[in-house]
Amino acid sequence: MNQFLARRSPNILGSISQLSSNMDNLMNSFFEDDFFRDELSMSKSVSRLPKINVREEDTKYVVEANVAGIEKKDLKISFIGDNSISIQYSKQDKKEENGERYLIRELSGRSFERVIPFFESIDRDSIKAKIENGVLKVEVSKIALKTPEEKQVVIE
Repeated sequence: MNQFLARRSPNILGSISQLSSNMDNLMNSFFEDDFFRDELSMSKSVSRLPKINVREEDTKYVVEANVAGIEKKDLKISFIGDNSISIQYSKQDKKEENGERYLIRELSGRSFERVIPFFESIDRDSIKAKIENGVLKVEVSKIALKTPEEKQVVIE
């Protein structure tokens, strides 16, 4: 029996070592995903999303988004369903003029969309938006829930 274990142990230990190495590689590749990276090393599409705050008050929701350097003509706010809004931005590249040839061009067009869901239905007619000091502030009123009326049922 001891001879059997002596012959098999190196293979078992090698297999365990290989399994451990494979698990390490799997975990490392998992945490290298953009989702787990800090803001400085995020992919372009994620790092370009504006930071937002969403606050609930008694009768409305207030959304604040960092839009510094963005002109209001390039922003679009729209409703999605009964309880979400979308903040979209799109800026196109300027075309090269006068035969300009860029070696590096990082100041180019970009776009993003943030969809903000709310817990309750929102009033499409009461939305207000303004930009002040690089912050977009959107106020959306909640739809007041009607209290059900009491109705007597006639028993026949």
